[in-house]
Amino acid sequence: MALVCRVPMAALAAVRSAIPRFFPCAALVPASLLLVSLVSTSSRAQTLWPTPLDTVRVVARRPDPLRALERRSAFGSVVVLGDLAPAGRDLTDILDRTAGLQVHRHGGLGSFALASMRGSTPGQVLICVDGVPVASAGDGFVDLARLPASSFGRAEIYRGPQVASFGGPPAAGVINLVTPDAIAVPLRSTIAGGSFGTAIARGQWGGVRGDVSAFVSGQHRRSRGDFPYLNRNGTDFHNTADDRIERRANNRFQDTALLWKGTLRPWRARHRPGLFGNALRVDYTGQRFDRSGGVPGTETIQTRHVLFETDRTRHQFTLDDRLPVSWPLHLEAAVHREWVLDHFDNRDGEVGLARVDTENRTVDTGWRWTFSVVIPPLRQEPRVTIDRRTERWTPYDRLRGIRDFTRSREHQTVSLEDRLTLGRLTCEASYRKARAIDNYAGPIGWGRPPEPSAPRRQRHEGPTFGARVDCGGGLLVKANRGRLARFPTFPELFGQNGVQEGNPALRPEHGIQWDAGIQFGPDSPFRLEAAYFESVVEDQVMLVQNSQRTVKAMNLERAWVRGVESSGFTRIEPAGKIAIELQGSFTWQEARDVGPSVTYRGKELPALPGREGFASLRLLRGAWDGRWEISARSAHYRDRYNSPQKRTPASAVHAASLGRALLRDSLHLRFEAQNLFDRRIEDMDGFPLPGRSFLAEITYGMASGEHDASRTKEQ
Repeated sequence: MALVCRVPMAALAAVRSAIPRFFPCAALVPASLLLVSLVSTSSRAQTLWPTPLDTVRVVARRPDPLRALERRSAFGSVVVLGDLAPAGRDLTDILDRTAGLQVHRHGGLGSFALASMRGSTPGQVLICVDGVPVASAGDGFVDLARLPASSFGRAEIYRGPQVASFGGPPAAGVINLVTPDAIAVPLRSTIAGGSFGTAIARGQWGGVRGDVSAFVSGQHRRSRGDFPYLNRNGTDFHNTADDRIERRANNRFQDTALLWKGTLRPWRARHRPGLFGNALRVDYTGQRFDRSGGVPGTETIQTRHVLFETDRTRHQFTLDDRLPVSWPLHLEAAVHREWVLDHFDNRDGEVGLARVDTENRTVDTGWRWTFSVVIPPLRQEPRVTIDRRTERWTPYDRLRGIRDFTRSREHQTVSLEDRLTLGRLTCEASYRKARAIDNYAGPIGWGRPPEPSAPRRQRHEGPTFGARVDCGGGLLVKANRGRLARFPTFPELFGQNGVQEGNPALRPEHGIQWDAGIQFGPDSPFRLEAAYFESVVEDQVMLVQNSQRTVKAMNLERAWVRGVESSGFTRIEPAGKIAIELQGSFTWQEARDVGPSVTYRGKELPALPGREGFASLRLLRGAWDGRWEISARSAHYRDRYNSPQKRTPASAVHAASLGRALLRDSLHLRFEAQNLFDRRIEDMDGFPLPGRSFLAEITYGMASGEHDASRTKEQ
């Protein structure tokens, strides 16, 4: 889709007169040469235009985020979200199609869900919104079910070593959710309903007036979640004598998510380009999420009254400016504040080892500052990033009326990055130094309540390297090597909700990871990617079941993961209005415990299938849109010892959907069937998943232009 901008002649004249003052090295700066050429071209063309016309029409392609990602050495994908995302699909359902990414679900729609990459633990995956991390030490992990897909324009998925810093220690992967630009979007609303009492309503709207633009997105969902499932009573899946079909109990939920965004481009930035470079932009993004629902328990232990509620409010300001000096300078700044209130009600003691009714508050405040410069003579892009976060977590025992002391943690990260281009070769490198300080070191003595301790410091620093070679014809060869690290979270250190026991002796995770592979993406609608990855992690933190009803975070001595991930996409247009899209991904990985323990050495790491695959066939014919999908994974173990009774069998799930556009593409009807053959399957962690289910949705309103530019869900 083309972008059209109109530049007044008076502004161009001002730019031309300001060039000698503000661009003394204009001959070395391509941007300056572009401005000069625009000015000279416009002056020559004036004689051919009518006198009243005093603007130049500049046409350019809309920036493609996938192409921008390909210019980096890291392996990644772009997944289009927004109003084109199906209403009956969580963010986890859409991201699960990506090669190298595994999703851990604890049930059906709206249930707790985590993401891991390349055999990592979920804690090693960094979740960001517009480049700012959203996970806190009080959470430990980010529940992807609370992030509605319709509220974000796209997801940028980075796998493996990352030269670019998103804050904190280097991770095994990054999922960066990008909010839509605050642009003019006609009101678009969707209502949907389906199996197990599921009902969904959502809407979007955006407007522009002068220098100010706004965007609003909202979603409300509810479901009983009482789907039938196969209860094996904890025995080996070959033993079917005690198997029985039950309905999922206490799995109801309802949630509401809101996102609002405003963008300001100051008047003087538009009309005085010599001072601000015509690029100053200020964004404000607000988010609100409320959820209440039951906690259904595992396959064999059903609950009846356990309840979890969460309220989250987040505010974030970002500033982006490009300063017009001899070498282009880019300044980015962000500040955020988030309030979280979590309520866990287990007064009947149905899970864990004790009756619990807690109300925990978390306040997360932070800022980030990034400064980069482009040096044309050397073709370099050095970048400096400094970010700081302060998290405060205050637990409250409602049963006993005791408010515990506030646990706090401060993060600070400094990252130095550089990028050098030498012909077809691009080299990237970074050095990151991260530090965390907290005030909790566990109970002081036997029977005494926990209290603040002397500041405890945890550090990590190390380099990351990457290289990219453009072989021509759309073929890219990439390789990366770097470290990964993670500091233990508050729930891992001192427990949570009576279900997870604390372990103050936990050590931070650290390790080395590397990858190498190819990407092939010519101008035609065809893409192919394949990469080999490997990592060795010391002291990896995993949740281990230490009693029938509790878990505890423990350090593994050493974990080794290797594998191959591949994905492809193509679009064929045989004739007329018919188009066929084929998409697929496959991941093979081997993840083993290679520590000194005789008991566990050589065992497979739990909850990590050795093979995962996804395939999709989409047929578009005029106003009709049909899709068939299949997702499959191999059998795997759920415990560290690889017990036969803790082995989840292999599974393959089919889904199909059919859509129709009416009233000149302003009304959309869609019907979807998931798990077509009604397979009784479990998640990687042993939680049952729904069988056959149906959902119908009706959408009214034109889709936003940003999403129409790329209707493919994953590139």
